[in-house]
Amino acid sequence: MQKKIAIIDIGSNTIHMDIDEVRGKDIAHLEYKTIVNRLGRCLADSCVTGGRDVIYNVPTEGAVLSNEKLTELINILQGYICYAKGKKVDEIIIFATSILREIGNSNKVIELIKKETGYDIDLISEEREADFALVSAQACFDLKNSNNVIFDMGGGSCEIVYVEKDKVKFKNSYKFGIAKVNKQFNIDVDFTFENEKILLKYFNEILSPIVKNI
Repeated sequence: MQKKIAIIDIGSNTIHMDIDEVRGKDIAHLEYKTIVNRLGRCLADSCVTGGRDVIYNVPTEGAVLSNEKLTELINILQGYICYAKGKKVDEIIIFATSILREIGNSNKVIELIKKETGYDIDLISEEREADFALVSAQACFDLKNSNNVIFDMGGGSCEIVYVEKDKVKFKNSYKFGIAKVNKQFNIDVDFTFENEKILLKYFNEILSPIVKNI
């Protein structure tokens, strides 16, 4: 039995849509689209309030998605949904991760998306996101005969999984991602030697406890 599915991923930097055809146990990738939207800027901006000396899991409390960005998000989703329906998909799945986990107006955003598109949002927990990172790695690599550390860094979070011969020994999700680190350490504008030292200290503080676990 064949089934065509459109999967939409609301991320902190980009919104992706993957159209696949499920054929029994096999999956055929048909189309992939992505739009850079930078929804996570609201989280990245809030990182600055902690200052560049804040070393671990920079706080993002109080960050909200603006009406402008919310309208942009809904427009993108409506465009994707319209395109997917034109491709005669059997099912459309929309999920979100870090950006909707952390913003203060997440419930409002999810409710409005449902109202404007007719689709529910599957808000992926940190633990599920780490599980998905592992499943993705297992699909691409043979992890059964070696020890591996898997990093899945997105715009707003990073999932780290340690696997010993395909058995999970450690997994966690951390509230740092490309967008947050970029803004906090001014990488695009003025990445100085001093900033580099602070950045290395930042990751050392995060990764040292993990190294002890493996």
